Amino acid sequence: MIPDINNPDMVYRLMLFIIQRRHKDTPQLVRHRIVSFQASDCILPQDLIPLAQSIASSYVAKGFIAAYGIHADTYCVHIHFVICTVSFTTLNLFYSGYVVERRELEKIIQEWVFHFEEKLQRNPRLQQDREAALYGDDCIKYGNAPLTAKEQIKQNRRIKTK
Repeated sequence: MIPDINNPDMVYRLMLFIIQRRHKDTPQLVRHRIVSFQASDCILPQDLIPLAQSIASSYVAKGFIAAYGIHADTYCVHIHFVICTVSFTTLNLFYSGYVVERRELEKIIQEWVFHFEEKLQRNPRLQQDREAALYGDDCIKYGNAPLTAKEQIKQNRRIKTK
């Protein structure tokens, strides 16, 4: 049985069920991973849905349940993943080491970033729309020099701390 990763309630209940079925005390029954992007990458939360599903599916393919949440509560859009360390197929514990797991994640992320940046380069209007959604509708200018996204973020932080 492969869990429906689009149903958060089912994923949560299945994680609890599998952990209870194992009947063993283990210090780490879930793993928490975060994938984050800089604000200057012009990535909106809805852009990350295919990436989040791809990463979650990679864990599911190995027999581990994964749930994700996409957040834009900071300047950096990010995805939280919770991975159940007990396999739903064998009830064995997660076997991949951190370095191997990180390499696999980086490969998936790099492939997604490559395709996303390619899409932005082919369609400059798409990038402008994202910048407008992230930083306001019009280009902010001081004199003749427009602010870059990074400079705008720094300025916003300075204003908030005053």
